[in-house]
Amino acid sequence: MFTRCPQCQTVYALSASLLAHSLGTVRCGNCDCSYNALAHLFDHWPNSYSRPPHQGAGPPVLGAAREREDAGTDAAPSPSLTDAASADADSGRAAWITVFALLALITVFNLAWTFRQPLLENDAVQVVLTAVGLVEPRPAEPFHDTSMIHLVSRDLHDHPAREGLLVLSATFVNRADQPQAYPDIRLTLSDDANEPLASRTFTPADYLPGGAPSELLAPMVHVPVLLEFVDPGNRAVGFELKFE
Repeated sequence: MFTRCPQCQTVYALSASLLAHSLGTVRCGNCDCSYNALAHLFDHWPNSYSRPPHQGAGPPVLGAAREREDAGTDAAPSPSLTDAASADADSGRAAWITVFALLALITVFNLAWTFRQPLLENDAVQVVLTAVGLVEPRPAEPFHDTSMIHLVSRDLHDHPAREGLLVLSATFVNRADQPQAYPDIRLTLSDDANEPLASRTFTPADYLPGGAPSELLAPMVHVPVLLEFVDPGNRAVGFELKFE
């Protein structure tokens, strides 16, 4: 749409948003005439009755005409259509930035939810989540150093009451200076060429009389164990114990 200055016939292009922003009142940028643009509004470029319409060098100014002070100085000029358009552009740019930030936040949240299990297992992520109070601290793992568990004695023999079974009697001690978890015991039987014939791992629940221990193995405590297993035959001539 267009408006034409009633004084100098200068024609300006207008938009509905700019017109609403100025409440219909504009000031001609060519002759400084303040007028109601709604009374001089055209859908198309208006025809001139006396001469072709003059295209103004600058846009009309929104708002009422500048008031002259008694000393003849001008008050602060009203914002122009160009300023209003720039303000609209800044508002649109800020809206797009906000939408982009929200989309990025949603994307990050979806990725975190999809890969939540690997993230929760990551030590660095666990430290951050624990620091902000989102997850409970992991319980400290008990001290465990099998190199400090030493075999004191061992003896392999036939079961005294059951045929076809072997019994391994062994005693080990924790020589660390602090308590540690009871170890698993791996028993490996080998032939005359030192090739493994059979292997089995005994957990603390298997070799302790009371089952799984509720406490740690204290330093310098000797632990006797009896391990029963099926006799593999005459091929088994050696065995090895390993703490895990």
